[in-house]
Amino acid sequence: NNIEVNRNDSGVKTFSNFGTYDFNRVTLKKLEIILNECIQNEIVHFVDADVFFFKNPKSEILKKIKDNDLCFQQDSPRSHNHDLYSNYVCTGNFTIKRSDKSLDFLRAVIATNSFFSRNDQELLYEYLNSKCKNIKEYEACDLDVYDPVLFQNGFDTFQGGFCKHEDKIAVHANHMEGKDAKMQ
Repeated sequence: NNIEVNRNDSGVKTFSNFGTYDFNRVTLKKLEIILNECIQNEIVHFVDADVFFFKNPKSEILKKIKDNDLCFQQDSPRSHNHDLYSNYVCTGNFTIKRSDKSLDFLRAVIATNSFFSRNDQELLYEYLNSKCKNIKEYEACDLDVYDPVLFQNGFDTFQGGFCKHEDKIAVHANHMEGKDAKMQ
């Protein structure tokens, strides 16, 4: 009944700044590690280091992934009334259930890489935008998003006031620049 935590070595030995070749290389390696973990495990939930949990997410994760191949934290600001099913979903807090469809999806996202010119998030957006207007229109597998009040992105939490919701499960301090901003 516990969530297993696995750690993998990316092979990168120094810090890489956002937007650099090395950063893009690390994020592509992240997707490759997630793919390999999914081949070996029925369900994989990945979180970036800047995700903070207020409650155990297991029941919500299992409920949402039951009828889906992948489920993402939404990255588009709900506080700005963006479409809940926007293609702007997050590679820093998502779940993948092993199936041929989900593995093919992740392989296709990885294949959009071209000389590490984009990070994992940009690869995902590019792939989805080439296939559909929103994730519910994607036909090759079933995609969904977590409730943005329960799984909050940094913009909604820190600028949109979502932090006041007592039922939140996780806050991702993305959309925040610098270590100090993420630590607040």
